[in-house]
Amino acid sequence: MRTACSVVRWYVLLLVGVIGSFAAPRFLWADGSVLENPPNGGKVGGIIVISGWKCPATGPFTFTINNDSAHPAPLSYGSLRGDTPCSNPNNGFAALWNSGLVALQDQPRTITISVFDNNVQFAQATVTVAASLGSPFVTGLSATTQVDNFPQPGKDTTLQWQESAQNFVITAVEGTGGAGICDTQTGTVTNFLTGNQTIFTVTNPCAGNELDIQVATPQGNAGASSVCNTQLTFLQGSTQVLSSSFVWKDANGATVCGGVLPGVTNQTTVALNAGVSLDFKKSFTVVYDQVQIADFH
Repeated sequence: MRTACSVVRWYVLLLVGVIGSFAAPRFLWADGSVLENPPNGGKVGGIIVISGWKCPATGPFTFTINNDSAHPAPLSYGSLRGDTPCSNPNNGFAALWNSGLVALQDQPRTITISVFDNNVQFAQATVTVAASLGSPFVTGLSATTQVDNFPQPGKDTTLQWQESAQNFVITAVEGTGGAGICDTQTGTVTNFLTGNQTIFTVTNPCAGNELDIQVATPQGNAGASSVCNTQLTFLQGSTQVLSSSFVWKDANGATVCGGVLPGVTNQTTVALNAGVSLDFKKSFTVVYDQVQIADFH
């Protein structure tokens, strides 16, 4: 038979358990671990970050390359990761590692990165290391390059070599971008001597080196409009591209230069010559006889 004290004790324990079940969110019981960087199957080069999260954790945290248990490297544990399901938000682990230490001279190399908590492996990733630049840590290099139309058409991303990272880093994203690059625009040029108009409908298919131009004259023109390739120019940044840098032809393959009768519409195409730096995937302006007829940006 229960005594009064034992009954009270039993109810107290029951009450504490019930309150605890409501007070403690479910995520407090959640355990897990993820090796986020580098991702499995990814490609790496230069100084990289090996990072992720784990809970619960014992420590110490280490990682190995290609299961080289004789040379484990330490991982720092306890960084703030409030985005994980762990009760303790300080569950992140990370380390900087120079992938150039294992890079081959002339070809990529596949390696496996394994991570451990108190000598127990809990995750791994197999990645491809870029070919060596000549030594594990190269010095004295300087270079800048550009990735066109990234992260979207009309925007260009500039990459600059950063020695401390042994890699290229983003230093600028330029261009207004947007769907206005791949668009159709219409402009009208008026001959102030005759009053005749020429309507240019410019379509940019974003092919990079070609442009479609529909040339038309209204029925009300008092005669033919004169259209010639020598009057067409392009502007991109501070660069002006003249007719010597492209071929402007009609549907029959003839160079555009002649009269367009009232009510007539001609389909024409502009193709850039080889080696011309103008790129129709970037912002540019179309000018005819010193009049702007389209502005793609």
